[in-house]
Amino acid sequence: MSFFGKWKLTTQENFDEYMKAIGVGMANRMLAKAATPQVEYSADGDNWTVVTTGLRDTTVKFKVGVEQDDETADGRKVKTVYHLESPTKLVQKEKWDGKEATLVREVHGDELKVTITLDGLVCTRNYKRV
Repeated sequence: MSFFGKWKLTTQENFDEYMKAIGVGMANRMLAKAATPQVEYSADGDNWTVVTTGLRDTTVKFKVGVEQDDETADGRKVKTVYHLESPTKLVQKEKWDGKEATLVREVHGDELKVTITLDGLVCTRNYKRV
């Protein structure tokens, strides 16, 4: 599977604007913008694990296609569901407080592009395989 392995953040656009839109305070936004997190994807069948290390270490476990309760890295309580649209495209929907964000993860060779959409705001985060 194209996703599996470790990825390191290389560039991002509109991340500060996205963090503002979800209610992250200025001090935490400054820390998050300066961080270069690393993400590792693994799976056992439809059961995935995503480990993020950096500013705040998190581990997310999910089953593809099954909605679950989650807590985001910024502390929001969300309902989330992941759909694997192809071996190189994973789509996540997060819902909380009447809002909905869509996170599309797409692998192109050794690059992973994460596009986050919330209320017309688009944020991109680009990773390189390590």
